[in-house]
Amino acid sequence: MTSPYQETEMSEPSDLVLSPEEIYAITHYKLPKKQLAALQEMGIPAYLRKVDHTVCVLRAHVTNPGAPAAPGAPGPVRKSVREGGPQLKSSRELEKRGRDFLKSCEGMKLRVKPS
Repeated sequence: MTSPYQETEMSEPSDLVLSPEEIYAITHYKLPKKQLAALQEMGIPAYLRKVDHTVCVLRAHVTNPGAPAAPGAPGPVRKSVREGGPQLKSSRELEKRGRDFLKSCEGMKLRVKPS
């Protein structure tokens, strides 16, 4: 009996990330902190593994830099736009609101709790 599912060969985890030798070849540093700084300066996403303090870089970030996450995926949207909240105002409008607020506070008495 044949399976309806197509069998595919599973990638080894080592195929998904760069080896320490490859990271050294890119950065020319042996210390993980310096490797991380050099990779971030180049714009390559990388992070330090907490277990063994080595640098981890996905091979896809090096072989295909700047590729979109998914074809046709929408870009990031401001939270205020998503929720229909207040939009960014002009600096003149913000200054006017600030002056109006200060005028409304002129007659108020502040209460201070004794410590």
